[in-house]
Amino acid sequence: MSESIAQSVRGGLVTVRHKLRRRFRLGVRWLLRAWLDVQDTWSGARNPLLPPRRMNLPSQISAVGERIVDTMIELGPMGPDAAVLDIGCGPGRAAAPLSRYLDPDAGSYEGFDVMPRSIGWCTKAITPRHPSFHFQVADLHNAQYNPGGRQRADEYVFPYTDEGFDAALAASLFTHLRPFEARRYLREAARVLRPGARLFGTWFLLNDESRAMIAEGRAQMPGLTGDGSPIELNHFTDERGHEFSSPHADVPEFMIVADEELVRELHEQAGLRIVSALYGHWTGRQSGPEQLGQDLLIAERV
Repeated sequence: MSESIAQSVRGGLVTVRHKLRRRFRLGVRWLLRAWLDVQDTWSGARNPLLPPRRMNLPSQISAVGERIVDTMIELGPMGPDAAVLDIGCGPGRAAAPLSRYLDPDAGSYEGFDVMPRSIGWCTKAITPRHPSFHFQVADLHNAQYNPGGRQRADEYVFPYTDEGFDAALAASLFTHLRPFEARRYLREAARVLRPGARLFGTWFLLNDESRAMIAEGRAQMPGLTGDGSPIELNHFTDERGHEFSSPHADVPEFMIVADEELVRELHEQAGLRIVSALYGHWTGRQSGPEQLGQDLLIAERV
């Protein structure tokens, strides 16, 4: 009996230590973000359209939004009079640079996201300054970002009319959807895009090159939560029998890694023709100044 009690006490102490370490790490990150916010304010670099770092909303790296928008303008082609859909818009990472490019009288922007806090920020900070920019919450279940969501992502109908958009982007969206959910989003994106319009979506793609780099230990965990450790993939099968991978065994939606052949097949089934693939540096590829961390697929509505 005494040994079992001792084991329970030791197990409890380990749990307490893990919780304390996690809270300490989160506290340090918050202080770092807060200090960077102060520096932005002092230097005049603070962008009022984007949330302060200390709010800890996802997709807050403004440079990524800038690069995606630049790519849309260059390879879209997307003019200032375009109607743009931002699928999984987050707290405005792409909306902020788009607000400088789109004509306020001729262009328009629609964005939706599963996180109420992100939409709350956008409606408070962006729409009053740019009335042609509209945001709404999609109350969809996602184990990472909205575990209490009431609707299924694989049944969601985008709240927009057919063929109403000239361009769409989905940055850091498919990286959190299982393949059968991504299939639904691709079909809905194709429905609301006009023929010839393009979808710019980012993914973590598995192909021969990325598999070799992962096996060599060159791919590291991305983002602020990354600790520099090599990515080790767990393998899963979704509800429709599609295989996918993730380094997170408990919540795979934290980072979904999909087979490129499957992703290309899902695009084709949705009526989207991939015209360009710009591979990112998440697997340890040599990084260029315009390269994203994730893989960017550009697909045209046929």
